Amino acid sequence: MLALYWAAGLPIKVASATSNLIVGVTAATSGSLYWLFGFIQPFMAMASIIGIAIGANISTHILPRVRGSTIKVLLLAIFSFLAYRMLLTGLRRGNIFVIPSTTENVTAFLVLVISLAILMALHKYISE
Repeated sequence: MLALYWAAGLPIKVASATSNLIVGVTAATSGSLYWLFGFIQPFMAMASIIGIAIGANISTHILPRVRGSTIKVLLLAIFSFLAYRMLLTGLRRGNIFVIPSTTENVTAFLVLVISLAILMALHKYISE
């Protein structure tokens, strides 16, 4: 999505929809293989489908009213949270830095909240 936004110059909403299409095709392919080999639990799959359908329905009503800059702020905060979680997972698997899971979850949530607060402050400062 970021490549479509920065390199191709697409608006953030178009880049988001296009990347979702690409991810959807990839997920459908891998999901078919996982189903074929018996790695999918039907209850979890059904719960995911219901959640995705509800989220997609809600987002189609919200998206036209939301500015692209607000979406950028939210996505950057979420990406920082995911990057932090990936870093901790890599350090834990390499036995470099191991912390309790509760501490890991709390610090990851704090990273999300702090990055969201910083980005929202920058957003307000830049837009004024």
